[in-house]
Amino acid sequence: MDAFAEKVISHPDSLTMKDILAILRTYSLLNHIPEGQDQQFLQALNEALNNYLPRIPHADLLRAVYSFCILGYLPQPALDRLLQEDVLHELTTAERQNVEQTEMMLRAVNVCLALEGPSAPKPAVPLFAEKWSSHHVSHFPEMQERLLALLGDASLFRPSVKLTCGYNIDFQILMDADTREAVPSSEADQPEDDSRIQRVAVLCAPTSAFCFDSRHPRGRLAMKMRHLRRMGFHVVLVHYPEFQKLKQDEAVQLLKREIFSSQ
Repeated sequence: MDAFAEKVISHPDSLTMKDILAILRTYSLLNHIPEGQDQQFLQALNEALNNYLPRIPHADLLRAVYSFCILGYLPQPALDRLLQEDVLHELTTAERQNVEQTEMMLRAVNVCLALEGPSAPKPAVPLFAEKWSSHHVSHFPEMQERLLALLGDASLFRPSVKLTCGYNIDFQILMDADTREAVPSSEADQPEDDSRIQRVAVLCAPTSAFCFDSRHPRGRLAMKMRHLRRMGFHVVLVHYPEFQKLKQDEAVQLLKREIFSSQ
């Protein structure tokens, strides 16, 4: 893929609109950009896309911008075109079969602008818990059991947290930044600007969220992790099917190592 990326960098003007969309989709899906040439590669694709902006179908424009966002790059001319009122109106009102997909991509672009745009604060303002119920049953019972074994108290972690930006966190742990000890995860004790608290996001990912036969996260998961880190989270990514195969003591030691490690 790196060899092909070099050809893109050398000859961006030779790319057709179909080529650009296919390249963006493939590289963003696999969360891959050539090492040491990431900016050159993305800029070459951006320049090639700019040539088609006056006539690109709006749905394809959204797909292209979304793919760029997954790769952590904001293509400004394409974004300016996408955010025009007439374009957004067509995308959000046209009768399409993939309405949910369109809405998902628009939300993702919006989050990228909020967290990674030129006007985004550094570090980004956290977009914290929106919905949570103490009676909610986790979708990952083995993880819940192992966290309880590790932390010793169910109040020290919270399952199924939904952030206001739309991301879901499978388990959230609050930690004292100085002592590196978990603290009770009560909603009343979570001021967004409390620098004494380190937030840990435990993500339980299926095999399909990784590239084939690897632990390399695919595009959407990689973007989510990047954004969570941008919001100040320490992200612990768990390959859940593999985690389920571990004995309890092995699983607890893995979580201890990953959760309490220095960043």
